[in-house]
Amino acid sequence: MLIGHERQGYCQITETAGADGTVSETLGTGVITSHVVNFTGTRGTSSTDVYAGDTLEDSEDETTGDVKFELSQLPLKDEAAFGGHNYDTAKDLMTEADSDSAPFFRYGAIGLGRRGATKADMKNFYRLLMYYKVKFGPVDDTLQTKEEKPTYKSHSVSGRCYPNAGGKIREKQDFDTFEAAIAAMKTFLNITTV
Repeated sequence: MLIGHERQGYCQITETAGADGTVSETLGTGVITSHVVNFTGTRGTSSTDVYAGDTLEDSEDETTGDVKFELSQLPLKDEAAFGGHNYDTAKDLMTEADSDSAPFFRYGAIGLGRRGATKADMKNFYRLLMYYKVKFGPVDDTLQTKEEKPTYKSHSVSGRCYPNAGGKIREKQDFDTFEAAIAAMKTFLNITTV
């Protein structure tokens, strides 16, 4: 049973097709970013039908998935990265243009869980969710005037998962310690600094 979300991170990926048709993947430098309030990851299949005139000739299935997470805070630099937008560090300014194209990312999230046969046997574990190729959609902005009772809004980000060049969509791995889970996430996201 997963009971909480500890960390998330991402790194941009670039795929290059070789002359022989093989596809190679290059990882950018990853980052670990803000805590997530809520995370949902699903896996599914989408189907495309191919017609010749009025006759169904073929049907192709593609394994895909979706991720959706809500954050209490989403720094503009992360929002800019997800959408392929320009970000000016000096001004903390994101500029979204009509010609922007969202890149693909690796995405990782660590959840805290508890397991055991009995209540006395319950122990914490940390599950690392690794998504190999995600394209994020636009970030939802929610503004609200002050009301009598405070309400708390979160930023919502959704993405579509695809198989990478090696055919992988996602992996999950459990760890006994948070330190081991974060080390594995750093490796997955190409993070070499402390």
